[in-house]
Amino acid sequence: SLVDLDTLQHGTLAVELGDALRSWCNPLGEDVDRAGVHLGIFEAAVRGYAAEASAALRDDRRGIVPGLETIALELASRFCLDAFEERYFRWDTTRFARASEHHLLRARGQLALAQDVASKRDVLEAIVDRAFG
Repeated sequence: SLVDLDTLQHGTLAVELGDALRSWCNPLGEDVDRAGVHLGIFEAAVRGYAAEASAALRDDRRGIVPGLETIALELASRFCLDAFEERYFRWDTTRFARASEHHLLRARGQLALAQDVASKRDVLEAIVDRAFG
């Protein structure tokens, strides 16, 4: 058995929603080198969250976009370390000769996602502002 301990911790809205948005809003997944934020999915997710968020959580909305970027950067660094150390419990042996090749692709993808978030920051922040009214 394996327990993913980061799922057991209490995180901030920026971390929790940032991680969810990183997964939901990148329809190409982790195994590509040119990942990006799908604006339509981002908007639908943020609108849905805003419609149900309590007043206390609504105050934390400024952390949503930075949280998405931060989580993507953290994962990029983790995948880089996994590539360097040739470790991690899962990699696609049908597509890659070594774990490091797969992890390097994942690192590039998450870095591309973070860069896409940075390049669309104003648009993403405007979506958040509209969603929260």
